[in-house]
Amino acid sequence: MTPKSFYYVIKITQCPSMLSVLINEAMPEYYT
Repeated sequence: MTPKSFYYVIKITQCPSMLSVLINEAMPEYYT
């Protein structure tokens, strides 16, 4: 896990309502 990835994990943890948005924007191939 890169520092940048860890940063996004922290942001997701702090703002879980954004999780689905980040998934849809960054890695839709895993959740479609």
